[in-house]
Amino acid sequence: PTPGAAVRDVALAGESLPQKSTYYWPKLLTGLVMSDLDSPVGL
Repeated sequence: PTPGAAVRDVALAGESLPQKSTYYWPKLLTGLVMSDLDSPVGL
């Protein structure tokens, strides 16, 4: 897989990577990764 630093550098440059170049395994749990832990529950 593409190293995380390379993905960051490309994103900061406003460019995009080819399809499937950011395919990572194991997949992160979306709810865990996207949850704002500082917000009160229920919002």
